[in-house]
Amino acid sequence: MKTPGDASRIENHFKALEEQALHDLGKEGFKREQIIIERYIDIKYSRQVHELRIPVPPGNISVSQLEGVYLEFEKVYERSYGKGAGYKEAGTQIMNFIVQGRGRTWKPKLAPRQLKTANASAALRTARPVYMRKYGEDREAKVYDFLKLEPGNEIKGLAIIEAPDTTMLIDMDQMASADQFMNIHIQHS
Repeated sequence: MKTPGDASRIENHFKALEEQALHDLGKEGFKREQIIIERYIDIKYSRQVHELRIPVPPGNISVSQLEGVYLEFEKVYERSYGKGAGYKEAGTQIMNFIVQGRGRTWKPKLAPRQLKTANASAALRTARPVYMRKYGEDREAKVYDFLKLEPGNEIKGLAIIEAPDTTMLIDMDQMASADQFMNIHIQHS
C-alpha cells in the first residue's frame, strides 16, 4: 500500500508535538509517569471533503504501522459513509497531526461534614421578585448564599441559591437540602 507520507517525516512531526505537550504539562507540575500521550492524524481521500481522525500507535512509527493506520482509515471511512464511498484512486491526504496530552490526577478524598440544623436562615441574603411563566406573574423568592449554607440545611421554595459557579432555582413545590458533602438535592415537597 502506498502511503501519502514517509514514516520518518510523520514521526518527526509527532515527536515535536509530543515534546511540546510534555513540556506544557511539566510546567503544570505533572511528572512524566503521570502523562498520557495520544496521537492521531486526520486523513481524507483527495478530491473528497470528509476527513476522519484515526489513532496512531505510540513510539517510533514504522512503515507497516503507518500502513495499518491507512487500512484503519479505509475501514472507518467505509463504515461511516458506505461501501465504495471512498475514491481510493485519488489517493489520500494527511490534513492534521494531533497530539493530546493529559495529566493523570488523583481522586480527592472528601471528608463528610457533620449534618447540622435544617434551619438555613444564616445563609439568607435577601428576597426578590422572580417572574416565572407558569405563574404568569412575579413571585417573591428568598435568595440564599451557597457559601453560607451548612450540611443539613433545608430550603423550601420559592427560593434561589446563588453559588460562585451556578444559580439554583427551587420552585414553590420543591425542597432543597444540603448533604454532608454540600451537594444540593432538590425534590418535590
